[in-house]
Amino acid sequence: MALSACNTEAVLDKTGKEIMQRGSSLFPIACFFDNVSKKPTPLHWHDEIEAFAVVSGKIKVMVGVETVTLSEHESILINSGILHGISANSNKECRIKCICWDPSITGGRENSVFWQNYTRPFISDKQNLCYVKIGMESEIDRKMSALILEAWQQCVDEPKGYEIDVRYELSKLISFIITSKPEHVNAREKNSIRQEERLKMMLAYIHLHYADKITIRQIADYAMVSSSEVLRCFRMTLGISPIKYTKNYRLEKAALALENNSSVSEVAYSCGFNDMSYFAKEFKKKYGKAPNQFKAQSFAEVLLITNGGPSNEHTNLRNQKML
Repeated sequence: MALSACNTEAVLDKTGKEIMQRGSSLFPIACFFDNVSKKPTPLHWHDEIEAFAVVSGKIKVMVGVETVTLSEHESILINSGILHGISANSNKECRIKCICWDPSITGGRENSVFWQNYTRPFISDKQNLCYVKIGMESEIDRKMSALILEAWQQCVDEPKGYEIDVRYELSKLISFIITSKPEHVNAREKNSIRQEERLKMMLAYIHLHYADKITIRQIADYAMVSSSEVLRCFRMTLGISPIKYTKNYRLEKAALALENNSSVSEVAYSCGFNDMSYFAKEFKKKYGKAPNQFKAQSFAEVLLITNGGPSNEHTNLRNQKML
């Protein structure tokens, strides 16, 4: 299958869960090759299981309400329904190979032994199996990393019968994790799970209403908590205020819209900025360029890709086979 593009305009339900089709209904799986130095992955969650390996650089992954650092050749598996986001953690270019699949890939029918004995227990154990960090120290770690990369490459190359091989590799990955307890589990307190669920709702309100004026009180009402709890939760988990998070999220959405050649004024207003001078100042502070310069550069890169020129962007890798 072709590498999927980064999901920049995901449809969300009222809880903030991504609603999108990955792969096809017959084989619901998608692969990505992302440069998180240029395009960090914002906080999100979905029903699919996700695994990725760091190809270069060092990255920071927020999983639930924890932060995990991964270096080159390390991997991570994130369970279904877990809040997560990815950003670069070094000056070096940071790239990841990511594979995201519906639990039915490994579980099959709900009355099968594969679902009942392996996949369902795995996706249901959000306390002990929120995520699995995979290093390179032990033999089992190296085997699990290899399974992630093999499944990813099979999906990209699509040799005959690759679906069977991918299903085997991902099933073997889950089997390794289940049978290697407690070495690879990352147990968390029930309070941590409750805090993650609250944060999901708070972020959901911001992600759904970023184009509108947002107040702390509105976020609190949506998450059914107090305003002080909103402030505490953002400070403890994200290290920033909800107002600053909202501004950063709006700027990220604005950057994506400008890459699609939208007008600067339309982008500003559609992303919740009513003051053009304030938008331009904050945008330049975050991206190092004025919005119109950022738009012109992005458009030039698109033309270069369209004409077959070199690029190290994710979009140039779509519909190509990876070596």
